[in-house]
This record gives sequence, structure tokens and C-alpha cells, in this order.
Amino acid sequence: MMSRTLSALLLVIAAGCSAVPKGYKLSEFYFNGKKDNTRIESRIPDYGDGHPDGCMVMGEMSLAVNYSAAGFFEGVVTDVNSQITIPGANVTISAGNDTTQLTFWTDSSGVFKLNKRTSVDYIGISCIGYRNLKVKLAGKKLFK
Repeated sequence: MMSRTLSALLLVIAAGCSAVPKGYKLSEFYFNGKKDNTRIESRIPDYGDGHPDGCMVMGEMSLAVNYSAAGFFEGVVTDVNSQITIPGANVTISAGNDTTQLTFWTDSSGVFKLNKRTSVDYIGISCIGYRNLKVKLAGKKLFK
């Protein structure tokens, strides 16, 4: 009886690993209102199990970054499917080829802000229940 249960469980897991849900949306990145997904690194990570999405299909995040004339760099993190903001997401800003890192969290509205920086190489976002999102901004002129 135990081996039948185990076999059934393994069959369910195998089927889940090979199936991609219909309507599955990947992470998105917007810079000053324009979609720029080419800057996202590793949109479909390989967890080493031979499937491009692994066995765990986690939620996907959307990151919208804007700069203001007042000198603020602001981002909003949302769920890519529901568009609900994600409070408490961990944000890491890397500058100078990862030699300088700032780490903080989104507020209760899923927003983070920092003062004007001359250089931002990467923005990394992580949150429990969501796939990590890393966006490369190196070489992009952030401020006029």
C-alpha cells in the first residue's frame, strides 16, 4: 500500500514538473513607464532538474522604476498576474560592479525610494513565494 501511494505521489510530481500552466506570465520590468524586459536576467531559471522552470512554479513580480526631477529613484513591486503591490519585498541596489550594495524593503504599498544615484548596475528583488528578479541597468542613463 505504501509503495502505491509513493508511486502515485511521484507520478503527480513528475506531471507537475513537465506541465506549464496556461496563461503563465513571466516577470516584467518597466523603466519610466516603458516596458524593457530585455534588462531582466534569468527570466526562466533552471533549478537543475532538467526542466526550464523547475518543479516549483512560484509567483512572478513586476518592477516599475521611475526617476523624478526632484532627484528620487522610485520603484514599485507588484504581482505580475494580479497587479497587487508586494509589501516587504527585499530590494538590493548594486553599484560599481557589485562593490557597493544597498539593501532595504518595500513599504506597505510595495514602493521603495532612494536619493539620486549616479550609478546603478543591478536591482535585485526577492520575496517569499516569488521568483527572484534581477534587472541589469549598467550602461543605462538613469538621470538627465
